[in-house]
Amino acid sequence: MAITMYTSDRAFVTPREFASAQSALGGDTSGVLKRGNQLKITVNGLTATVDTGQVIILGRLVEVISPTKITLPANLNGNLAIVVDLSKANTVQGQAGQPNYYPTINHARILKIRTALFLGHNPR
Repeated sequence: MAITMYTSDRAFVTPREFASAQSALGGDTSGVLKRGNQLKITVNGLTATVDTGQVIILGRLVEVISPTKITLPANLNGNLAIVVDLSKANTVQGQAGQPNYYPTINHARILKIRTALFLGHNPR
């Protein structure tokens, strides 16, 4: 059939389809949401701490759930970026639907970059 509906009874919405709808509703933009401490960054010596918060990156919701420390190289002239890379495989422990089920999300990470801040999305 040449037409489908993702949000109907007995249908399954994939993360890709949900992100597409979220991105369109948000004007196909990325940005920090007013949640948590809005990813506030503090620097002490060569350690940067990214505080809690959420960001939408082209429809993908990413959350820093606890302050995250990043060690900076000496003489770094750049920025930190949250990057979504869908080519990385997520892993799981336990069995889906059971209390011991827990996914480890490898699609998102904070990186040190030497160029301008980029909230990017790898569409794979």
